[in-house]
Amino acid sequence: MAVNVDWEVIEGVEDLDKVFKKALARAEEADEPEIRQQWSESKAQFWERRAQAQALQVAKRDALDKFPLAKDFADDIRGNTPQEIEAQAKRFHERMEKLTADAAAAKQKAEEAETQAKQQAQQQYGQPASAGGGTPARPSLEDNDALKERVLTRLQKGQGLQDSQGKMDSIRYQNLRFAEGVEASIRNPSYRSFSRNSPDDKKVQDDRTRRKGT
Repeated sequence: MAVNVDWEVIEGVEDLDKVFKKALARAEEADEPEIRQQWSESKAQFWERRAQAQALQVAKRDALDKFPLAKDFADDIRGNTPQEIEAQAKRFHERMEKLTADAAAAKQKAEEAETQAKQQAQQQYGQPASAGGGTPARPSLEDNDALKERVLTRLQKGQGLQDSQGKMDSIRYQNLRFAEGVEASIRNPSYRSFSRNSPDDKKVQDDRTRRKGT
């Protein structure tokens, strides 16, 4: 009579004893020698499994010391032999090593792109004054109408303004439109808004009244 041992729930030798004591209590007298023989073999197997588990724990610790980038995945590293555990730790380590290298390369690429954009901006608008004084280079700006036409053309074509040149054009275009709005409000006060009873407010009312009378 074979006794089924679920090793997943056996944590100590006393758990194993409970399984075989129950089996003996239910067994026929003729089956007792076989059950006791299996009990003895299962105890030897228990200590062997425990020694193997401890050896695998040591192997995992050594593997993580050898491949430290795999430590965040320690719970996922398993194997039936020290060789299998070390191979898994190595794969996790190499994967994290590649991700780290890719992140560093992406950071360097972003820094280089930022430096290039600054250099282009300096070429577009001129170098700032040095700490020792002196007159900064005069910005070589193009005609405002040409700037407007280029920005509007790109927007109409759906090209956007996300590249370095487009971003610089966008900033210049917004500043230009703001300056034109200020100039328009000065030249045509009928569209200005001020607090009530101020001279400017009366001017707006006079202009609107005059238009109504015409």
